[in-house]
Amino acid sequence: MIIFLTIVGAALLALLVVVVYLNDRVNELERRTGFGPGGGTAVVGGGDDNTWRGLSGKRLWDAMAGKKGVTPLADADLDALRLSYEGVLSQHIESLFRSGQSDARRGSAVQPTAVKTLASPRGTVQSWIPLNHANALYRAGMDSTKADIYETERARMTLDETAQVLYAQTGLSLSQPFSDLLLGNGGELAPAATAEAPMLAGAAGDGAPSPSTTAGALGSGAAVPLAGAPPTPASPTHPGPSSSS
Repeated sequence: MIIFLTIVGAALLALLVVVVYLNDRVNELERRTGFGPGGGTAVVGGGDDNTWRGLSGKRLWDAMAGKKGVTPLADADLDALRLSYEGVLSQHIESLFRSGQSDARRGSAVQPTAVKTLASPRGTVQSWIPLNHANALYRAGMDSTKADIYETERARMTLDETAQVLYAQTGLSLSQPFSDLLLGNGGELAPAATAEAPMLAGAAGDGAPSPSTTAGALGSGAAVPLAGAPPTPASPTHPGPSSSS
């Protein structure tokens, strides 16, 4: 009987150790991912305080935007922090745009929020941008999936303009349009059109007919001489037989 109770006690003790260990692991996972016990996004303190100095969410945005009274940090410290913040803002912009694309392909739309919990160099950080800009980026993502060329061009413009505003408000410089990063450079000429451009430019400098003259000649069925070709000799004029009186 004593041996049985000893075995049961040892088993209970081992079970207690396992439960405590698993509880610690779950708490650690929640802290790293930013999700609390309720299943929603937790209000984190900006991951590692050594990185974000305790700033998070709208307070982090306000500090980067130069709002006074948000933090006691000196301007030099904020400038150093801004270097890391650019990666967070870029992630936030891309995340909203990609969400719009994904939801458009699924045929469903949601209301985006101003806050997102994003990965940062040393953990996670809660990022905030004005809600009107979040809506614009999400809508641009949805419009970019449409077949209408005017809709996709408008999406590119909205993405670039919104990103430019967000960067400017937080004291950052945008070196490349976001549409080039997320959609590719849609403004390049096709190779065939690019190859023809120098030839047309050279022809204009060699005294070739102007576009209007060429169009008129084509419309009338007349032959248009090639640039640099020797002039076509004029056909000799044969005098008709003289009329005898």
